[in-house]
Amino acid sequence: MTSTAVATPAWACGGFFCSTSPVDQQAERIIFRQTSPETVESIVEIQYQGDPQAFAWIVPVPGVPRDMATFSPTAFQLLDLATGPNFLLPNDCVVPGSVRGTDDTFGGPPESSGDGNDGVEVLDHQIVGDYDVTTVSATDGRRLVEWLRTHEYRVVDGMVPFIDLYLGQGLNFVAAKLVSGADTSGIKPLKMVYDSPTPMVPLRMTSIAAVPEMGVKVFLLGDTRYTSKSVPELTVDPAKIVFDVNTNTSNWPAAVARTLDAAQGEGLVVDSAARVDDVRFQVENAFTGPIGGEDPEIGRQAMLGLLDGTRYVTRMYGRFSAEEMGLDLTFEAAPDLPDVDRNRQLTLAQVPMCSDGSTPTPPVSNDPCDFVACGQGGTCLLTPDVNGILVPGCACVDGAVARTLTDSAAPTGVAVSCVDVRMNVDPIIDVLPGIDDNDGTVDPTPPPLPDPCVGNPCGDFGECFAFNAQQTCLCERGFVAVAETAPDGKTVAVCRQPEGTVPDDFYRRRLPEPRLPYPGKAARGTLTDDGCSTTGTSSAFPLFALLLGAPLFGRRRRRA
Repeated sequence: MTSTAVATPAWACGGFFCSTSPVDQQAERIIFRQTSPETVESIVEIQYQGDPQAFAWIVPVPGVPRDMATFSPTAFQLLDLATGPNFLLPNDCVVPGSVRGTDDTFGGPPESSGDGNDGVEVLDHQIVGDYDVTTVSATDGRRLVEWLRTHEYRVVDGMVPFIDLYLGQGLNFVAAKLVSGADTSGIKPLKMVYDSPTPMVPLRMTSIAAVPEMGVKVFLLGDTRYTSKSVPELTVDPAKIVFDVNTNTSNWPAAVARTLDAAQGEGLVVDSAARVDDVRFQVENAFTGPIGGEDPEIGRQAMLGLLDGTRYVTRMYGRFSAEEMGLDLTFEAAPDLPDVDRNRQLTLAQVPMCSDGSTPTPPVSNDPCDFVACGQGGTCLLTPDVNGILVPGCACVDGAVARTLTDSAAPTGVAVSCVDVRMNVDPIIDVLPGIDDNDGTVDPTPPPLPDPCVGNPCGDFGECFAFNAQQTCLCERGFVAVAETAPDGKTVAVCRQPEGTVPDDFYRRRLPEPRLPYPGKAARGTLTDDGCSTTGTSSAFPLFALLLGAPLFGRRRRRA
C-alpha cells in the first residue's frame, strides 16, 4: 500500500488504551512551533500510570514524522508557569486575620498526555528514548486494530470508528509503546516534526480516554500571535471569576469549563498572547522542583532553546468532557489580533473574603460551587457530606451520570461532573489476544476489568453504573452526586440530599447530540470528517437504547 500525500495540518495528542486497568487522560499540554510556513514541530506531554507493558499511545499524523526525540518534562512546567493567568488582588483588599505578602500576583496550580498483515504497511520504525515507535498506514480501522494486537498493543474494538475518522482523511498513525524492561519513568514528552502548514490537535481521538472536564493547554510558538481556526475564541465573563485568598487560587479552570459548556464544547480561551521576550524572562526566573528526577536547570535550558528564533507565544486553554470532543482543534496565524496580558486585575467583588477596610469582617465567603463545573448536563448545589460540611454536588439531567474527577481548583481537590451515557463503550465486548513476551510463551488473555459497582457505592438514592469501567452514579431526581472517600480509600461518587432544591425545569433540559462515532452510532462504513455521517453498510451498536432500558433504570431504589 502506498501512502497518499495530502495537505494536512500537523497533529498532536491521541489516545491511551490498556486492557488490564482503565486508563484516564487527566490533562494534555502540547507545544507547537512553526519552524517554517510548511513545517510544524510538535511536543506532546504524555501522562500515564499503570503497567509499563500495557502502555500504548496512538496518534494520527500526516505523512511520516521525522526528527523524533524525547523532551524535558520540566520544560513543560516552566512554560506553563510563564504563560498562565496571574490574578492581581485589588490594592484596597483587606483580609482580617491573614497576612498578605509583598507579591500580589497569584496563579492557580497548573493542571496536573506491512509485514505480512493485509491492509497495513509499516512506514517507519525506530527506538526513541524508551519508546518503541512505529508509523503505519492502513486501509481501515479494523485491520489496524488487528495489526496492533498482533504486535503486542493492548487495544480494543471501541477504537475502530475513531481510527476510521482519520484514515478517511489520508492520515497515518504513530504507535508508541515502551521498550522491554522500561518503566514508567521512561514516559517523557515526545517531539515530532511534520511537513504541514497548520498545527492541529485531534481531539476526537483523545475522547476515547478522556476524563470529564479534561484540561487541554496548547502553546503556539511562531512569528506572530495565533488563534483557533476550527472553534471560536471565547471570552470568560469577568463577573464569573472569583478568588480564594486562603488558598491563593482562582476559579479560572471552572469558569473556562462553564464558558465552554455554554458553547456546547466548541471554543477555546486565550490565557495569554505575548512577545517572546516577556515569556523568556518568566522562564528564566520561574521556580519549579525536579520532575521525573530531572535537574530543573536542564528543563530551563531546553525551554530557552525552544524559544530561540521564536517571536511570539500564544497559550490557548479549554476543558472538555468526551462528548464535547466532536471537533479537532486547528490553529492559524492571526497577526492582527491583540496581545492578551496574562495578568488579570481583580476587583473587590471578585474576592469575596476581602473588604475595603470599612467593615470589620469580610462581607461574604466563597461559594464552593464557583470552583467546580458540573458539565453541560449538570448543575451545582451545596450538599452536606458525611460530616455535615457543605460541599459542591452535581445534579444530572436524564441521559447523564455523575463521575468523579481530580480537580485542583475544587475546594477538596476532587469533584464530580455529569457525563453523557452515550459515550460509554462497555457494552462492546472485546476479546483481546494473549501477549507474547518474547520468551517463547504467550500470556493468557488479560482478566476482565473489576466491577466498580460492587456494593452500589452510590448509596440509597442512586444506582451505580460502570461507565468505561469507572464508577458513576445515576441519582434519583432531586438528589446530587458528591465525591467522597470509600472505605477502601478510593474516591467515589455518592448520591446525597442537597441543601437546596433542584429546579423543576432543570430536568427538562436535553443533552446535545455528540458529534462523535460513539458506540450507539458506530459504523462499519467510512466516516466523514464531521464524525457523524457515514458511507457504506451501517452496523451500529444499540447503546443508547440499552441505557434507556430496564437494566439501568429499573434497578433504582425508590424511597417509601
